[in-house]
Amino acid sequence: MADPPSLERALDAIDRASPTQRYLVEEVVADGVDLIVGAVRDPAFGPTVLIGLGGVAAEVLDDVATRPAPVGVQDVAAMVRELRGWPLLAGFRGGRPVDVDALARAVVTIADVLVAHPEVDELEVNPLRMTPAGPVVVDALLVAAAR
Repeated sequence: MADPPSLERALDAIDRASPTQRYLVEEVVADGVDLIVGAVRDPAFGPTVLIGLGGVAAEVLDDVATRPAPVGVQDVAAMVRELRGWPLLAGFRGGRPVDVDALARAVVTIADVLVAHPEVDELEVNPLRMTPAGPVVVDALLVAAAR
């Protein structure tokens, strides 16, 4: 849809055809590199942050870097460069390199949520898509502490 009024007209037309419909309208996210970013409250190590290639690659490649949280932008930039998939983020085969600073700031923010909120046990963003405009959270899961 080009604009909100166009969307409203389309939904009205659907309602006339089937008035019991429910809708989920989502923004189309630009292409980019998908990453997984997680923060978990580990019983032994405390708050820990993880970054790796996202989507199905997270499960297939098991290519992640972890650090105790809180982390800084430089810590995350180092984590990103540890990944075997780093070339994909650096512009492999003419691809657009991701903005590592923007990615690092997003990861720091996610880790900071866990550190600042003891009522949160886990926060996972998968994927965090690195687009030309910057990072976009496509899907996220927050797990509250079972206390």
